[in-house]
Amino acid sequence: MTRTVLIIEDDLDLVESIQYFLEIHEFNVLSAQCASDGLSIISTQHIDLVILDINLPDFDGFKVCSEIKKRKNTPIIVCSADGTIDTKIKMFDLKSNDFMTKPINPQELLARIQVRLRDYSPKKEDKFFVLKHNSSIKQFILNDAILKLSNTEYEVLKYLYENKNRVVSKKELNDHFDKKPSSRAYDKVLRNLKIIFNQTYSNKDILEFQHGLGVILKI
Repeated sequence: MTRTVLIIEDDLDLVESIQYFLEIHEFNVLSAQCASDGLSIISTQHIDLVILDINLPDFDGFKVCSEIKKRKNTPIIVCSADGTIDTKIKMFDLKSNDFMTKPINPQELLARIQVRLRDYSPKKEDKFFVLKHNSSIKQFILNDAILKLSNTEYEVLKYLYENKNRVVSKKELNDHFDKKPSSRAYDKVLRNLKIIFNQTYSNKDILEFQHGLGVILKI
């Protein structure tokens, strides 16, 4: 059975060298050059193992590791130039499975991947979802289910979808829809969207409220 490895790393030369080596050994290899793209792939595709850098363009690997482990038990091998004890301990506290300090030896990486995959068995609760947007008919589809949305709910979700995987503050929503900065006009809309997601998919993490910050659509 071919295993799929996701590399989340912004060094394209390193990505290409690892990808070439792993493909020779019959792995399917995907890559992402930023954290948000990596999390999007994790949410929509089956990934057997993640190779993760810490220093990424949008946000760091600590956050990525935490987000992945909230949703799945996918093994994570951290590969970083920062090999200090404090960094390793922090990553292991976040439930990463292994740590390699750059420069990376491909043969050693392969051996560590094989060990982690032997120990890995996907949990039954590891679920995968795809949220699709058809702008021509103003429709969102979660997996195979059409979301029944009011016009306002659709417009708010559309804005969140266009700004997925980052926190959108209530002030930003109000500014976008020309409401007063202090308006709470969209509080109920956001709650309704969360209920719709939960009823359709039973996954509380798709739309997440972050206290004092705003809301994030995690896809």
